[in-house]
Amino acid sequence: MTPTRVLLQNPWVAPYRLAVFDAIRSRPELDVTFAVGKPLGEADASQDLASRGARIIDVGNQFPFRRGTRSLITLQGGLLAQVDRKRFDVMIASFDPRMVMNLLAMRKARRLGIPFIWWGHGVRPRGRFASFYKRLVDKASAVIVYDGEGKERLVRLGVSPNKVFVAWNSVDTAEIARLRQPYHADDRSDVLYIGRLVASKKVDLLLRGFSLFAASGMSPEVRLTVLGSGPEETALKSLAESLGIAQNTEFIPGMYEQSQIAPYFNRSVVHACGGYVGLSVIQSLAFGVPVVAPSGEPHSPEIAALEDRVNSRFFARDSADDLAQVLTDCFADRAGLDRQSAAGIKKVSGQFSVEAMAATFVEAVDFVKGCAV
Repeated sequence: MTPTRVLLQNPWVAPYRLAVFDAIRSRPELDVTFAVGKPLGEADASQDLASRGARIIDVGNQFPFRRGTRSLITLQGGLLAQVDRKRFDVMIASFDPRMVMNLLAMRKARRLGIPFIWWGHGVRPRGRFASFYKRLVDKASAVIVYDGEGKERLVRLGVSPNKVFVAWNSVDTAEIARLRQPYHADDRSDVLYIGRLVASKKVDLLLRGFSLFAASGMSPEVRLTVLGSGPEETALKSLAESLGIAQNTEFIPGMYEQSQIAPYFNRSVVHACGGYVGLSVIQSLAFGVPVVAPSGEPHSPEIAALEDRVNSRFFARDSADDLAQVLTDCFADRAGLDRQSAAGIKKVSGQFSVEAMAATFVEAVDFVKGCAV
């Protein structure tokens, strides 16, 4: 069988995407070339991916409307030249209108008869720009989204369910399984937060909830580990001081290697979040660490992996008091946490593995090869 030649565009190679890209690249059905650029203020793992044998083309990221380390749009000036029927049979691109060249790439691919697949969140829960996303999907051969609800939102807009594929977002669960230590809640004492230190993550709420929990005296040896970097760092450290929890709060700069992160998960009772959650909850469940998260936030699709009182606990949005109570309940029921740990590992080991994600890409490519462009 001759592999299908795929051009896979992405803004850049983020460290958390390494395992997924490697799994896709390793599928014998696909011959993948990655079209990426260099990030703005983010870690770049393109050389790591290349060292694993991946074929990478730098399409020259430009950021014309910058705000610090953020940009309203990303231009990839070299992308259109790569859309070539003689070189590629299928193109997959980030489903993000801020990637302006992707819109032109889809138009060129259609003109050349190259099946085109969007990959990304699609229509967000709030439904903004839903009709625009719908038009983009209508012009594409297929779309890959991150969760079942993302598919349902498109289907409700009139998109054929046959052209919508679900690839649950994942991290390298196999590597985590090798690094994971057995979970026994009685042997652990940490509350962990892992993620960016930005306002939308509401780490300040986490600090307030933790301070109330610590003041209860139920678990005096407990520590809060905040693992991440971002513009809120100085303010959060000052808040920890004012709340009187600086002595049992540890701030660790952000890191990306699972081997570096593993020791922090392996000593934690729960992974707690004050604001919206993303891919870190899959990482946490894979490490066997139950998640404490707020209900009602505009979470990323990974929230679908969390089941209250099965592998996680939810607290009332923006309520430090309820967060403190949930932490108290968790630490009082160590046997329950042991059960939640096992349930979390079981949840992500199949449905949320990178192998399952890569298999969905193969399925979508097989589908579009049989469709008229």
